[in-house]
Amino acid sequence: MRAICIISFLLIISLNIYEAKARSMQQYDNSYKELFSQFKVARELRGLKGKKAPPPPPDPNKASRMLVPPAYRHRSPPPPSLSPSEVPTSYS
Repeated sequence: MRAICIISFLLIISLNIYEAKARSMQQYDNSYKELFSQFKVARELRGLKGKKAPPPPPDPNKASRMLVPPAYRHRSPPPPSLSPSEVPTSYS
């Protein structure tokens, strides 16, 4: 009687282990397929062989706020104009 209980217990445990392995392999397979599909989409976005994906088109609402109006753009001052007579020849 005791041997039958032990054998049935071992069979139940081995079936549970087998089912757990099958579930984990199925989950791994699903996650691998999902990851592969993400890589496939990224590859299609990049284009052919290692090209970077083109940037998304700018949002017209945000783009107008990001541009600096031409009147406020920084301009460097003109270089100083020194005539040859104004250039110091010696420092005292």
